[in-house]
Amino acid sequence: MGKWIQLIDANMTVGYQGGWCLKYVQDAYGTDHPFPTATAAWNSRQGNHPNEVPPMGITVPVYFSLVGEPAGHVAIRLDDGYVASSSNPGYHPRPFFHPNLDHLMRYYGAYRPVYLGWSEYVGTRKVVGWEDYRDESIGGEVPFDRQTQEDPTLPLGETKIAQSGVTGNNSKTYRIRTIDGREVSRELIGENNTSPVAEITLIGTYVEPVVVPEPEPETPNPTPEDPVVVAPPVKSENNIGAQLIRVLKAIWGRILVAINKYNEEHKKV
Repeated sequence: MGKWIQLIDANMTVGYQGGWCLKYVQDAYGTDHPFPTATAAWNSRQGNHPNEVPPMGITVPVYFSLVGEPAGHVAIRLDDGYVASSSNPGYHPRPFFHPNLDHLMRYYGAYRPVYLGWSEYVGTRKVVGWEDYRDESIGGEVPFDRQTQEDPTLPLGETKIAQSGVTGNNSKTYRIRTIDGREVSRELIGENNTSPVAEITLIGTYVEPVVVPEPEPETPNPTPEDPVVVAPPVKSENNIGAQLIRVLKAIWGRILVAINKYNEEHKKV
């Protein structure tokens, strides 16, 4: 929150000539004399605060209108509430001090004074200013990088955040002092240098191997085997005659085959 501060203070050792109130005030502040009367100075409307009582802690000119005196009156309200004025006729090496504004107005009661207000200026010089402070940061956030890494344990194409990114900061904070909105100084009150943390994303590269079954051994095609002629069981006989008969039958069978073959051949002839 701002406040009023003194830019040019009044010299309370300056004397005055009664009836020359504006000259006294200008001499006390050491300023120029651009206006002929207190009324003219107030009507310049330069930094005026109509109907306001000056805040304590600053020394400023205060203005009054007087009945029957078009020049009006100006005095100096001091930072402690006293009022320095050229209130008496003749020359005086020091101002006349009123304990407050009300006392001065009663002192000038015959002129039925009306309090007009106070001003930031005497002549063309600003004697008080509005001091304020504000904080201003220069720099700011530093973005984080995004990185990728292959991961042979993740399936191909699958992603996973392994490390979240964190924004960094590279800034300085200054407290800036202004008077009437104009910067007059700045002080470094803070500094932040935080490195960013990269975001790391894992990208899967794992591919499940394809198992190829081994070929089954070929089974060879079965090859025809020579027919096995199994002789009918021969009954064991002790009868030689029966055996002889079988032999003769076999010989006779062969003879019949030969005869039939011969007949067939001769039929063709």
